[in-house]
Amino acid sequence: GGMPPTPRRRAVSPNRASKEPKPAKPSASPPASPAHIEYEFGGPVGAAGVMVGLPVVMLGLFFSCGKEFCVSDLGTAHEFPGKLWAGVLTESLLSSNAVLVVFGWTLVHFILYLCLPGPVVHGVKLADGSRLRYHMNGHLAFWLSLTFCLCAGLTFKENGAVSGFALPPLSWLHDHYLELIGASFLLSAAISTYSYASSFAQRQLLADGGNTGNRVYDFYIGRPLNPRIGALDLKACCELRPGLIGETVQRSCSSSPILELSAIHSDVPAYVGG
Repeated sequence: GGMPPTPRRRAVSPNRASKEPKPAKPSASPPASPAHIEYEFGGPVGAAGVMVGLPVVMLGLFFSCGKEFCVSDLGTAHEFPGKLWAGVLTESLLSSNAVLVVFGWTLVHFILYLCLPGPVVHGVKLADGSRLRYHMNGHLAFWLSLTFCLCAGLTFKENGAVSGFALPPLSWLHDHYLELIGASFLLSAAISTYSYASSFAQRQLLADGGNTGNRVYDFYIGRPLNPRIGALDLKACCELRPGLIGETVQRSCSSSPILELSAIHSDVPAYVGG
């Protein structure tokens, strides 16, 4: 009989042969072993102390000096704990209007971060090979915010022409400062809870220092590497924009009641505090 036919080899496409399987994106890293954990800020005890102590300090600063009581010496300092506790029990620490102001102000800056024109830069290359985009338009957001607060005091005629300027009601922020503090606590807790909960999503990159396995410490230090809502980077936006721009507005509010009094009563000197 003849020789058996030689089996033909299937030709391999050069493009297919050169392709290599893409590495899979890393999943969430497991907690670090106890031997490699390096705590900061005093570890879990320090983290819990900051989260509980900071609201207490803010309330203490508010109640330490007011219309009826002010810590001025050791004698009044002994009365302060009782005054603080009484103020917490009797004063309004939260209101719907304050929540709307704080949450609305933050939402406006989220929108400005995403929509305002400006340079868009890429961050460093991450472990999965990607590079995140960041909107660098904070300077424009700052001036737009101040311009809006200024234009809130313009008065108009019936035909739409500007008739004059009246002080915007910034004194409301001054008069309801305690309620704004409470609303800020609520906002901080909401964003922190979302950030921590989102870190357990699949393929979420975790921060090296925030993946210790201790829930209190990880919640405080930040478990996700880059907490985001779509294209909105919570770290880049919340760290500077609502707070620092809001502080500029708040400083204006502190002098607004005196300016309003000087506009009504000519014998009250106008004073603008820094």
